[in-house]
Amino acid sequence: MALVAALLLTPSIACGKIFGAIAEQDHLGDVAEAYEFDLPLSKLWDEARIVLEEDGYRLVAAPVLDETVRCEGPSSTREREWINLRVTKTSGGKLKVSMHRVGEEQRDGKWQPERGGRARMLEWKLVARVDPELSESVGKRAAEKKDKAEKLGTKAQEAAEDFAELLGE
Repeated sequence: MALVAALLLTPSIACGKIFGAIAEQDHLGDVAEAYEFDLPLSKLWDEARIVLEEDGYRLVAAPVLDETVRCEGPSSTREREWINLRVTKTSGGKLKVSMHRVGEEQRDGKWQPERGGRARMLEWKLVARVDPELSESVGKRAAEKKDKAEKLGTKAQEAAEDFAELLGE
């Protein structure tokens, strides 16, 4: 019943857009998480620095395998954010990147954890930057999934409205 209530509170078009955005980001994120970079570490680090700087983060440490590097991000007197970036080598000799967003908020004079999680869209931006061919084909598939999910989201909204109407009879 909670899903029906949530859908009823969301305008039809917005519900479709939300479903679409989730499907698109999920597909791109899955590809980014699985991607193995066939680049020298120094080149990968240069590309990661560009992607992070475009999003407002500073990557200042030197590249080191299997160590987490903190990339400072947006901050204020009440909030601060950073990306923990880690590069590992696969058994096949390629490189994998993981980026985790971390944030804190100041409450009662103390910094408290606020939010966090895998920064899959930043990882995707890095993949797209170093592998434009893959980016194009994956982008097309993600757009197809987005369109299909938007239609499903709109149908779900309409079904929730019909269901609520039925319950109200």
